[in-house]
Amino acid sequence: MAKKLRIIPLGGLGEIGKNMTVLEYGHNMIVVDCGVMFPESDMYGIDLVLPQFDYVVEHQDRLRGIVLTHGHMDHIGGLPYLFRQVQTTVYGTALTIGMVRRQLEEADVLQQARLQVVEDTQVLQLGPFKISLFPVAHSIPGAVGLVIDTPVGAVVHTGDYKLDETPAGGQTTDLERLRRLIPKARWSCWPTAPTPTNRAAPQPRNLWQTNWIACSPLPGMGASSSLPLRRCWRGCKRS
Repeated sequence: MAKKLRIIPLGGLGEIGKNMTVLEYGHNMIVVDCGVMFPESDMYGIDLVLPQFDYVVEHQDRLRGIVLTHGHMDHIGGLPYLFRQVQTTVYGTALTIGMVRRQLEEADVLQQARLQVVEDTQVLQLGPFKISLFPVAHSIPGAVGLVIDTPVGAVVHTGDYKLDETPAGGQTTDLERLRRLIPKARWSCWPTAPTPTNRAAPQPRNLWQTNWIACSPLPGMGASSSLPLRRCWRGCKRS
């Protein structure tokens, strides 16, 4: 039987916070981000809300690494809790890894993690996953998106981004690098934060700052739409 790519959002899909996505192919798994969500006003006595990462703990023998898009708490704040139960390598840019190191030291779980600083245009090979980073503009330095090549197709995780030509940190979203990495791709987009179609959840103040997972059509995934890259970016803005 042919192997299939599984994309499993453990948090952050349709909500703001606790961003965590698993990609699994055969007996190989990677995780993108591991954040927390801060409690709503009616969550009395709750300090933090964590992703449901039991699946990662139960199958940690398949885990090839954790790749971080940036250093905000809704993307890295769950790591001290995850590393109470797993051991693996964490990849991120210098500022992101520095923030993670401080958190893991405070939680006394630093010995569980191997922290690897990467450049914002670096390429990683984690099992069958070839992960190409590209810089994105955000309100924190060192933010990246990911093009994840797999044996059955490519997945793009944008991270949190802005299309801002004069960002405060000086780093613009490198759309040219993204186009070079996926020159023939066609896309489907799923928002990983609430959009106007999700009226029950609070809306992000700037939709350009939301993050998206975009996939080239994969066997059996049943993507609802396929758009050329340029239409996809504009479509994401309108959603």
